[in-house]
Amino acid sequence: MDKLKPLGNLDLISVFESEAICIMNAASEGTILHNAKNIRDSGEPVEAALINLFSRRLPRTYGSISGYFYSEESKCSPQIDVMISQASEVHGLGPGSHGSEFVPFTSARVIGEVKNLLIVSQLPLSKYQI
Repeated sequence: MDKLKPLGNLDLISVFESEAICIMNAASEGTILHNAKNIRDSGEPVEAALINLFSRRLPRTYGSISGYFYSEESKCSPQIDVMISQASEVHGLGPGSHGSEFVPFTSARVIGEVKNLLIVSQLPLSKYQI
């Protein structure tokens, strides 16, 4: 009888550390752009890293994009850094600048603003649990 091969181990801490390192590297890229006074593009590396992370880690029924959502009256939101939406409900109107999408507001489940730098002492602590 053949011997069974030993089972491998999944080091979940290392998996999440690897993801965190990717995001921190993206933040470093953003800082380089910010220091070069390229403020407009300085947030893109972290946004892209987070969208990539969510796209890989969320169930396929969800999608992660950057862009704008619009209302029934065709009113458009400001640019949203990260949107998580029900993939089956996203009927984008095509990419905007930097690959951003325009999607109906009913598709957005979570929206997020991405910042390269967070200074906890400047947060209004009454609004946050830290």
